[in-house]
Amino acid sequence: MAMKLFDAHCHLQDQRILDKAPQLIATAIEAGVVHFAVNGITEKDWHLVKEMSDEYCSVIPNFGLHPWFVGGKSDSWFNTLKQFFEANPSAAVGEIGLDKVLAPKGFNFTDQLEVFKKQLELAKELNRPASVHCIGAFPELLQIMK
Repeated sequence: MAMKLFDAHCHLQDQRILDKAPQLIATAIEAGVVHFAVNGITEKDWHLVKEMSDEYCSVIPNFGLHPWFVGGKSDSWFNTLKQFFEANPSAAVGEIGLDKVLAPKGFNFTDQLEVFKKQLELAKELNRPASVHCIGAFPELLQIMK
């Protein structure tokens, strides 16, 4: 019996590989991957993740605002995010998190904390798993998780 694999974190909606996604998915399925957690990271790519999950039953959609993109969020980002979860009952929250090292210059860590907490509370409220990114902020992450 072949081993079944789950890709727990990928970005097949990334514009740099989007046109290759069908072949990547087919090749991975042939190799035993049965599901892909495709992590949305900005408001601009959530629709791509949804479209991919609609097209491929193997794609588990994840919607979240990645810490690198917190500074570019719209005023309605959270309502938009909630709408994606209402329309996608199997979706997880992600990729969300904290990053003090690789975040863009001039980032506001307080904003990251606020956005992360809000998304984590949503995951708890909706009883959804969360895909968490954390670099250089483990004390803060652990405190929030407690």
